[in-house]
Amino acid sequence: MSNNNYYGAIVVTVQGLDLLIVNLKTLKPIERVHKELLVGDSIYQHQPIDFELVNQMTGALRGFLQLMNDYELESYQLWGSEALSHAINADFIRDQIFLRTGLHLSWLSISEEN
Repeated sequence: MSNNNYYGAIVVTVQGLDLLIVNLKTLKPIERVHKELLVGDSIYQHQPIDFELVNQMTGALRGFLQLMNDYELESYQLWGSEALSHAINADFIRDQIFLRTGLHLSWLSISEEN
């Protein structure tokens, strides 16, 4: 049985990953999870994000998927921050996320992020 009353939003930033599950009827958060994963140093030094960090990122996303599955969510979305989209290997990160989790990563603009 699926739960159409809940929505999951996942955001990947240069500081980590955040999952927010919201009850759409009351607009109140049901669950909030943060996984710290610092990738900003690589981006700001114009270096690719380390493969091990990508492994940790996809591992955390699989955990988020399991939690959303526990809530029987049908509706959810994954976004990546504008800063993360500027990583040298941003396309690789997006591909790895899809291959390992089945999630499609959409990039946020600065205005959307704010």
